[in-house]
Amino acid sequence: MNIEEWKELIHGLPCVVCWLQMGNKTYGVEGHHLQAVRNDLSDWLEIPLCAEHHRGSSGVHGLSRRGFYTRFNLDDLSLIAATIKLAAHKDFK
Repeated sequence: MNIEEWKELIHGLPCVVCWLQMGNKTYGVEGHHLQAVRNDLSDWLEIPLCAEHHRGSSGVHGLSRRGFYTRFNLDDLSLIAATIKLAAHKDFK
């Protein structure tokens, strides 16, 4: 799988926070990079977030990274692990 295929897969997944916190499968996601520094590997650390959990008042950019992780009791590793789990299951829709 190349990076373009991975990004297409990510954008077809449900929001990882909605899925982890509420069991909801919210589609129409935006990709959020877990790393602040962009390099040739950062696109592999992209997670699917709905608009609210990405840019909204309860989102990673709305609350700040620390506030978001505290509010939802999450960290980078749990988010990327959950994203990989979602990607591995073909029946997520």
